[in-house]
Amino acid sequence: MHFDRLKPLLAILALGAGFPATSAAQPRPQLSGHWRLNPAKSQEMGEGRDQDGSDARRALPPLGAGRTRGVPSVGRLEPDPDPTVLLGFLRPVLQVHIVQTDSSIAISDASGQLANYPTTGRKIREPQLIGEDAEITAKWKDGSLTIERKLPSLGTVKETYWLDSATRELVLLVKVSGSRLPRGIEMRRVYEPVSEEK
Repeated sequence: MHFDRLKPLLAILALGAGFPATSAAQPRPQLSGHWRLNPAKSQEMGEGRDQDGSDARRALPPLGAGRTRGVPSVGRLEPDPDPTVLLGFLRPVLQVHIVQTDSSIAISDASGQLANYPTTGRKIREPQLIGEDAEITAKWKDGSLTIERKLPSLGTVKETYWLDSATRELVLLVKVSGSRLPRGIEMRRVYEPVSEEK
């Protein structure tokens, strides 16, 4: 008796199992290639003033404060974190090389060296010259790749990459926040594809 009542429900479930889900994940864009910064389309933090007209440099920690150029101070167990790590993200990389696979992405830094990150959302640790290791996660969401770095005692750097569907340019949004910054800093960088010369 109870089985007869369940027959219609079982039939509906069996039909649904034969069809793909309608809310499929958005396909990942292919970011691999060589990219060159287009300064005219990019929005950097101003040399002297940011968007609200205030002096942007006041938001940054002083370069020499609390650091000993990588050498611990005498009598101190742990040196202060190096704020130049944060400052490095404020300077745009002029050319970027990206190698993308199904489960990872490698992105070049200013020196041209590739750093490889799993895009599964798994946390990895990156050793720092001074202070604790940085904690990094990289994952895809809605067609964008976000790499988040948590720098102990300094702050968080979030980089979001996506392709502009109209121009096919690589867009990078960089957000820097932390207790040493009175307010967050946001920069938008646009990169054009570089054709490889033969």
